[in-house]
Amino acid sequence: MKECYEQGVPSIEDAKLLLKEAEILFPGPWVQHSIFTAEAAKLIAENCEELDSEVAYILGMLHDFGRRDSPKYGRKTMVHLLGGYNYSKKTRL
Repeated sequence: MKECYEQGVPSIEDAKLLLKEAEILFPGPWVQHSIFTAEAAKLIAENCEELDSEVAYILGMLHDFGRRDSPKYGRKTMVHLLGGYNYSKKTRL
């Protein structure tokens, strides 16, 4: 896991804080969906030797992270993909 953090994967605690901040900015069902996705990703990774279940959980949790900027663009848009990318690039996440 350490090498993943060095490559930009936050710790579970940091990922939870990021998700909570995003929920404050743009509450909605996408937050619970992200938690379900994290659990599913973890279960899948636990059954694949080459995958790290902790990293899978974190990335599943943050997969829709760009929705934090959705109030600017509306719920039906895919702009959240760019929002997540731009935020992670800016913060070196």
